[in-house]
Amino acid sequence: MALIIETLLSTGYLPTPPEGAVRACLEVRKSNLSEPYELLDGTVVVGEILEIKKFIGQLTHEEAEIIERELMSKKIEFILWVPTLGSVDWLYLTKKSWLIFRDCAILPEDYTIKVKLTEAKYNEETVEIFPKRDVIEG
Repeated sequence: MALIIETLLSTGYLPTPPEGAVRACLEVRKSNLSEPYELLDGTVVVGEILEIKKFIGQLTHEEAEIIERELMSKKIEFILWVPTLGSVDWLYLTKKSWLIFRDCAILPEDYTIKVKLTEAKYNEETVEIFPKRDVIEG
């Protein structure tokens, strides 16, 4: 079980991404992630890609093939940034996870990503995200 989100891959709010991350991120409601789990900035959040769609229009045949072959079901990691104000957290792709997106030309502001977030890691501690049932953020 997990937290399932579907949102635009964007460049985010920060002018400089968190250490170990790039300016490609997803947003998630604080009430579904940092608040119930009391997560801090710098937490590594692990997820699995469920779906990638064009933000506007449809995927080309070539895009769909590349996404299916190279990205679907891949494990990816994010670095969490929890803003003091506002109702959303930002999940910045790690540099390693970004390479998969970059090499397939899945770039910020052009695609929506559906991801299953399964665990959070901070200071040698790992916690499962909603281990008893799926929570779908809509």
